[in-house]
Amino acid sequence: MGSLFTAVILGIVEAAMETASEQLAKRKDTLRPYEEVEWANAEQEAWLMRQAYEGMLRAVEDDPSPLRAVLLGKTACAHLAEECLRRIVRIMGGGTFARHSPFGFWFEDVRALGFLRPPWPLAYDALIASSWSDGGSYFGR
Repeated sequence: MGSLFTAVILGIVEAAMETASEQLAKRKDTLRPYEEVEWANAEQEAWLMRQAYEGMLRAVEDDPSPLRAVLLGKTACAHLAEECLRRIVRIMGGGTFARHSPFGFWFEDVRALGFLRPPWPLAYDALIASSWSDGGSYFGR
């Protein structure tokens, strides 16, 4: 179930990246260093989110008990998606929250993934508890 919500959010992030890339390409020669660095970071976060999602799918397909991997992926994607969209709206400027711009809506949509999970303290308690159950941490497998 966690993979389904994450897939929707990943789609929003990818649409935002594609739209921002098209708009920024028109003014690529006038981007300031801050905007260039923020764009590079947004690209990295979108890429990492895609990798986390692929890992979630692999776990669902191959792991008899994928809950931990899905929880790790969903938590990572919630952080990455929000940070990625935050960077994009900063780069695009103040008009991104206008009614005619989809970026403000997308930003609020990706924040929703954070609400479609247990509260952060409970989510982290579950991650920590599962670190030492079933044969060790995620990286010990």
